[in-house]
Parts: sequence; structure tokens; C-alpha cells
Amino acid sequence: MIHAVVMAGGKGERFWPYSNSKHPKQLLPLVTRQSMLEDTLKNIRSFSKSAPVRLVVSKNLEKPVKAKVRGLRKVLTLAEPQGRNTAAAVALAARL
Repeated sequence: MIHAVVMAGGKGERFWPYSNSKHPKQLLPLVTRQSMLEDTLKNIRSFSKSAPVRLVVSKNLEKPVKAKVRGLRKVLTLAEPQGRNTAAAVALAARL
């Protein structure tokens, strides 16, 4: 079975002044009226309605991300205790 992993733990530094650590670009409506995160999840669901999705986020984004995905089926939000880049995020998602 395929599991989708979405790494959404950025700090919002490279898209300043539009994004910041409390409102990173993945939570902003940049392409459509929905956030980039919501657009990404919609794209995943267009590919597979049943694939489990694991969202890896930084600890400070756990609550706002969970609020965005509340009610979506088969979406598990994983909060990194400390940001360690791509390999650690993928390892966390693979472990659970």
C-alpha cells in the first residue's frame, strides 16, 4: 500500500514578508483560495482516495495544521519535536 508523506514543517523564512514562523507558506492561500496544504491534500486524494496521508510538521505548527485537516479521513499529523530536515521527517513518517 502506498502512503503519502507531506512534509509541512517549514519555518516560513524564505517567503518573507508573506509568511513567517506562525504563518508559513503551507498555511497560506497562494494558488487557490485554499492553503497550499489543503491544495496538496486535494491533489493526493485525486490520485488515491484511500491512501493514508502522514503530515510531518514542526511542533509549533501542530495545532494550526490539525485545525486545517480536521475531519479528513486517513490523515495523521506527526509533530517533529525538533526540526532536523528531510531525512528525519521521512524517517518519522516511515516509523509510524
